Amino acid sequence: MTRFGIVGGGLMGHGIAVALAVAGHHVVVYDADCATLASLDERVLRALGRCEMPPDDAVPVAARITAARTLSDMVVGVDAVLEAVPERLDVKQQVLEALEAIIPAVMPVWSNTSVLSLTAGLRRPVRTAVSRPSSTRWTRRHPTSPCASPCRSSET
Repeated sequence: MTRFGIVGGGLMGHGIAVALAVAGHHVVVYDADCATLASLDERVLRALGRCEMPPDDAVPVAARITAARTLSDMVVGVDAVLEAVPERLDVKQQVLEALEAIIPAVMPVWSNTSVLSLTAGLRRPVRTAVSRPSSTRWTRRHPTSPCASPCRSSET
């Protein structure tokens, strides 16, 4: 996997995008809030500056992160999708249901949640060998350090 889509460009979403871009991946971010999406580039550069990345190195890393105007635009050409919307069950389930309608059945989807069970009510909670959604816990670490710890769900 080299290209990721992230739904939610807020605190966690843009931080995850930075971690993936630093690791060399291309990331497309969608957020329903236009102001959040409009400030994405600025927040990405600030995050790279906080990890003391020289500006000459930060610019090409930041260029790996692009914004999508729609959810449908975000999923074009991505290998996997990560949901990073606010920690509200109804919001997360709405996003996952919308994704189910537009992505291939084999595309993995991960969720940035620590306690919510998200599979109830989804038409196809299990996709091939990868559970959809599976829960991944991201920690607020330096963007260049490993930052995900997969968590089991009943579908994995």
